[in-house]
Amino acid sequence: MFKAGVLDNYKGKVFNYISSTLSRNNIEIKLFGLENEYLPKHTLEALRELKKENKIEVIDESGKPARSFYLSDKNRKVNILRKER
Repeated sequence: MFKAGVLDNYKGKVFNYISSTLSRNNIEIKLFGLENEYLPKHTLEALRELKKENKIEVIDESGKPARSFYLSDKNRKVNILRKER
C-alpha cells in the first residue's frame, strides 16, 4: 500500500510532531497518524524505529518506562517524548 520512502518520511513527521512539545500521549499520536491518513500499524512502525534509534522514550503515568505504545488502548495513557542528546 505504501512505498518505503513514504513511510520513512512519515517517521520524520512523527518525530517532529513529538518534538514540537514536551511530550505527546499515545492517543494524540494515534490521532495524528489518522489525520495524516496513516494506519495505526504505520504509526506503530515509525514509533518502534524511533525508539530503536534511541530518539524517543515511552513513560507511563507513574513516570516509569512503559513496555508498549498502547495505540489501541484508549484506557491506558503513556507519554512519548523526545530523548535529549
